[in-house]
Amino acid sequence: MNLRMNIIISLTFVLLGFMVFIMLFEAHDQARRQDEFSDHAEVIKKSLWDYYPTGSAKYLQLAADLKKYEQLLVKDFEGEVFLSVQGKQPERFDRFLLLIGLLHTEDQTIDIFEKDKSIGTLHVRFRHDTVYTYFYVLAILVPLFAVYVLFLITVQSKKYFEIRVTERTKELLETVKLLEKEIAERKRAEKSLRKSEKRLRQVVENMPVMMDALDENSNVIVWNREAERVTGYSNDPIMANYQDFGFCGVVPKPYTKHQIAEVLNKVFGEKG
Repeated sequence: MNLRMNIIISLTFVLLGFMVFIMLFEAHDQARRQDEFSDHAEVIKKSLWDYYPTGSAKYLQLAADLKKYEQLLVKDFEGEVFLSVQGKQPERFDRFLLLIGLLHTEDQTIDIFEKDKSIGTLHVRFRHDTVYTYFYVLAILVPLFAVYVLFLITVQSKKYFEIRVTERTKELLETVKLLEKEIAERKRAEKSLRKSEKRLRQVVENMPVMMDALDENSNVIVWNREAERVTGYSNDPIMANYQDFGFCGVVPKPYTKHQIAEVLNKVFGEKG
């Protein structure tokens, strides 16, 4: 599974989990508000029964300020307004959220009972502000998911480099094996060439005919036994390079008196 697929699957699970959290939290918040409104109704039922609004006005005003209710309206059993309390106006950010639809206003009505008899109703208008909780959760989830993605990238990069190192090591080993094989083949070729040269040298050396060869500097490079027998000269580096060994001249066999005289005149002439 590649990195992109891992991220997509992980993001899908995160989003599904977040949606489940929203559903559960909405149910919890609705039950909590229901209990909260029932508590308000329980507090003000005596004032409504006595039809004395002053006793409950301060309590409802305090509840409206603390809970950010927009309005609390108490009506008697005939539908007449018994008590009306206005909450604080929404702040600028709340107004912005209301404008874009992330925050909305809801109305809820609770019956007020006294001795199992409905004596009126409590109408509550409030801002459904669970979006702030979702903001907080997202503020935690997003960095955590980013860290998780970085972790996946790190793991993926580590695996990639391990694979590349393994492949490169394998390539290097194969190259070394090829080089070793080539070196071994070259050594075998050189050994075979030396054997061939040795056999050829032996053949040339023992040929029944005279065999000799000179290089571009007139140095003897081939001189077999038959050439030694015919000329009387051996395959000696002194004869081939006599000047390197301090000799002034050389006379090949068979030689004549005239040739000897020329060499002697040349030698004595250079010394004189």
